[in-house]
Amino acid sequence: GYGLLIVENACVKYSEGSNGTTQLRIDADNYIPRFYKLCETIHQYGTKIAIQLNHAGASAVESRIGMQPVSASNLPNKECGAIPRKLSVEEIYSIADDYATLAKRAQTIGFDAIEIHAGHSYLISQFLSPLTNDRTDEFGGNIENRARFAKIIVEKVRKVVGPRFPVIIRISSIPDATHSSIIYCNVGLSTIGSISFGCAFVAGKNLVPRPAAGIIAFLIFFSIPI
Repeated sequence: GYGLLIVENACVKYSEGSNGTTQLRIDADNYIPRFYKLCETIHQYGTKIAIQLNHAGASAVESRIGMQPVSASNLPNKECGAIPRKLSVEEIYSIADDYATLAKRAQTIGFDAIEIHAGHSYLISQFLSPLTNDRTDEFGGNIENRARFAKIIVEKVRKVVGPRFPVIIRISSIPDATHSSIIYCNVGLSTIGSISFGCAFVAGKNLVPRPAAGIIAFLIFFSIPI
């Protein structure tokens, strides 16, 4: 059977971070019972189960969420996309807290791991890419600053779930027109940049990196075009 199943794309902040009308939510305790039943059912077959946590950022649709989408900057992440509102520093830390709260809830429910979605031009990816991040504060500029939001999220998540709970991070390691109109190579987040970012996280934070398109594996794994 399968070693690990990942439940995709649960919204960490509703409705601001939602990217679809039928997206899963885990942002309140009333969602615990059915997720618990799901985990118990999967465990009966000897399979582990993880849940992916995500904030859509500028990928959210204003007519669906009832507000202006938010992002690292007021730069759209897609052609003809809506102009997002630039997040304040206080809001950035608040969203990082949301990731930690939901990670702990997922652990309590019975999930065996969580995955932080940092690819496909969603919010964390919007901070990572210079194409969607023109900030001049500690969250913009060089790759270290652009990765600060992701780093804070990981640190907060690791603190609440403990040192032995698996945390996966999903990043866009190659251009993927299917999932994003942003092209990361050359002017964006290149494959080499993705590897550097991923390996630095693995070394410091006990993470399992996963490419935004590829096979899940419990090792340092990236898809590199030949």
